[in-house]
Amino acid sequence: MSRTTPWFASVVACLSLACAVEPGAAEEAAEEAAEESSTESGGGQGACDDVDSPHVPPLADPDTCDSYVIPDGPVWGPGEVVVVNQTDEAIFVLDQSSGCHQPARPFSLVGEHQGRTLELPLSGCASDWPACQLYMEPSVICLGCDTLYHPIYIEPGGRWRTTWDPWVAIDLTLPAACSSSGASEACSVPIAPPPGDYQAQAVAAYASECMTVDCTCEVDEEGSCSLFELPDVGPSLTADAVWTAGCGPVELVFEN
Repeated sequence: MSRTTPWFASVVACLSLACAVEPGAAEEAAEEAAEESSTESGGGQGACDDVDSPHVPPLADPDTCDSYVIPDGPVWGPGEVVVVNQTDEAIFVLDQSSGCHQPARPFSLVGEHQGRTLELPLSGCASDWPACQLYMEPSVICLGCDTLYHPIYIEPGGRWRTTWDPWVAIDLTLPAACSSSGASEACSVPIAPPPGDYQAQAVAAYASECMTVDCTCEVDEEGSCSLFELPDVGPSLTADAVWTAGCGPVELVFEN
């Protein structure tokens, strides 16, 4: 498993140039050159975190069956999510999660690693992925229930911030030697997002589309709040963004 490595600009000072300037000037010139190089390479937008990703099971020949077991707790985190409303109207962002005891998911996330699909599951039920541990001993027990989260109201020009546990499920094949049935199984394992770009999307609706309940609330200093009631309305707006693993927050902007 490779690690996400920040891009660092390196500056090699020429000895002849260093001798021709005042003491300390060479160091200042080197620092300025490094800053310019960092900006040109994208470093000016914030360097990516050097994150230790948990082990990704080998895609062909696993070392141990434990590689396919769901880790205890988040595999990496927390991360930050920022949703911005740049439309002319108030909107409410709809949660996309479902399942038992599932954290709020105001966005979806999809990527790829070594030709395998990576996706942030929107269900808290491991059988929906399905998790590889379902086919192992002991298996994963999933309760059949739904968790509902109230939409987030954002006024024009406002924003909403939240956190998430950055992990994605990777599609793999559980070897027959690890399966309780003695047969190989197609399944998924949660891992920290490997280096690369991911497609993120949030969905929302205009508050004016809400007719059944009161779709307003008292906003905070950033212009957002959680609705008290659940409006009976589906998504009519989408916000898409590209998120690079380990590089800043997932930022989604709704525009006219």
